[in-house]
Amino acid sequence: KATRSLYVLAKDSSGHYTIPFKTMMVTVACPVDVEVYKDGNLVGRVKNNAVDEDVTDIDLHVFGEEKNFLIPCDENYQVRLSATGEGEMSYTVEETDTDNYEIKQFSNVALTSGQKMLSDINPDISGNRLYITDDEGNILKEILADGSEIDIAGIGGKRSTETITIGSDVYTVSWNSFVRFDGRKHNGVGLDTDGRDYNETVTTGKVSDVKVVITKNGNIINPSNYKFKNRNNKNASVSIDGITAIQTNERKMPSFSIIFKDEENKDVNLLFKKKKFRYGIFPLELNGDYMSFDRKTTTKNGVTKFKKVTFNPKVMSDQIQPKTLKLKYKSNAGKTDYYTTASENGDIIVHGQNNYYGSVVYKK
Repeated sequence: KATRSLYVLAKDSSGHYTIPFKTMMVTVACPVDVEVYKDGNLVGRVKNNAVDEDVTDIDLHVFGEEKNFLIPCDENYQVRLSATGEGEMSYTVEETDTDNYEIKQFSNVALTSGQKMLSDINPDISGNRLYITDDEGNILKEILADGSEIDIAGIGGKRSTETITIGSDVYTVSWNSFVRFDGRKHNGVGLDTDGRDYNETVTTGKVSDVKVVITKNGNIINPSNYKFKNRNNKNASVSIDGITAIQTNERKMPSFSIIFKDEENKDVNLLFKKKKFRYGIFPLELNGDYMSFDRKTTTKNGVTKFKKVTFNPKVMSDQIQPKTLKLKYKSNAGKTDYYTTASENGDIIVHGQNNYYGSVVYKK
């Protein structure tokens, strides 16, 4: 039974758990429900601080609000956590072989009731990571060892994942599904084992905001070992609903490819260089507080046009202010930045198009 131990849990003088064989102990200290999966199958569960006796594939223990379970050192598992109260969480993965003790600990993790978290457990303890997800399991943020959070989901709160198997090696690539148009080119940037951006580029012309994590057999590949080839990475490709396409030509959709630089992975470049990892670029919402124009004219066909329309919002991203955007009117609906209509009282309404959305009213 999962509610009964096959051995006695004990701690040594340093406070570490000791088990008479090599295994990994996972400890969750906080008000959360716990589910443990292996190969997509539920193998253990704690709900309302009680072990589910109908799922007994691993050994689980509950001591107050502390939950412990043990798994083999050489296998991969996934842990899903759901907070049942407020407070702080401590989450620890430790190898119980005292001759070769390893530990990965996340402390001071802030909890809100209903918050969902995910952790992939693999044999490389140092590479184990902890994420905040939405209710569907999409990764929103990464939690670092000190409890701080990094927003890696990007605009729209979605993250894409693709698995590629080459021989006996399994590569997993994950990246934020959306970014937002801001007049710059959007480039890929790898995240290292601490969840930090590697060689991030931010200028008035480009920004590294497609945040990528690559693993090989469960271990994170150092971003210094690969680079990106970016394509069609400037203009909006999908409407703000995240579904309706602005760019319908598949060959012109935003994407990146991966090129490995290290000797260990160079042999897979032939496949990875051809692989396109696609993401969406949302349009930018117009805001009359940050827009200006020199003058307006009316064509013979009654179309109102503005001269030198500029858009210079104070906050374009969480990094640096890009150059001022210049909106252009074109008769081709697929290329114009805006079009205008007139209200019954004669006010002119500017409607964003393609790279922009929303409306701005200019009083008569």
